[in-house]
Amino acid sequence: NEIKRYDCFLKSLEISGLQKKELEYCIFPGMPGYYESVDAIMVTSSEEGAGLPSMEAAAAGRLVFSTPVGYFGHNHDKGAGVLLPLDKEELVNKASEYLKYYSENSKEFIDMCIVSQEFARENYDWTKVIDSWLSIFLK
Repeated sequence: NEIKRYDCFLKSLEISGLQKKELEYCIFPGMPGYYESVDAIMVTSSEEGAGLPSMEAAAAGRLVFSTPVGYFGHNHDKGAGVLLPLDKEELVNKASEYLKYYSENSKEFIDMCIVSQEFARENYDWTKVIDSWLSIFLK
């Protein structure tokens, strides 16, 4: 659909030569196992609420590639992951470049995963996140 834009994800993987790992229906207790089975996640959405998958993946030490949506959109410049543009064509081109680069440069990839996890540990703590949400809803 036009909000999630799964086609951008598939095309980026095809161009970069990487394989996807589909997330089957999974309830919360199964999510740690899913994140252990992937190296990174990609969010191609044009709109997103909080963007919980980005937060979960970063906390699990996985690199997040995302458009500037949800909580990630407010924190990408602070080490939350790799920012992708909203424009579909630019998104596919940039995502393909980043995926190829990080697949060929494992040290940089691992360093980015560590930075993302540290960012999550410092910034996605509910006691810190709740204040930003309350400020939105209590206006």
